[in-house]
Amino acid sequence: MGREKLINGLGQESTSLKKMAPPKIREGVSTAFLQSLSTQAMLDLKNEIINKKDDEKYIKLTLDSLYVIHTRLLPQSILSSHYS
Repeated sequence: MGREKLINGLGQESTSLKKMAPPKIREGVSTAFLQSLSTQAMLDLKNEIINKKDDEKYIKLTLDSLYVIHTRLLPQSILSSHYS
């Protein structure tokens, strides 16, 4: 019973992550693939902050984008396991 609940939980997490993906890539896309896209986007934005450190408005926009990635694109379980 515990294993079935875990499998169902993982399926729900995967489904909810796919719902947030653009419509064209929802079908047949794995959670791991979407997670890697999100991780790469965070790294790209971090580099942008470093490159444009004197542009305050650009940094605020970039930090807002990072916040969206953390809260909307990556599920909490992935974040907690990644940073623990």
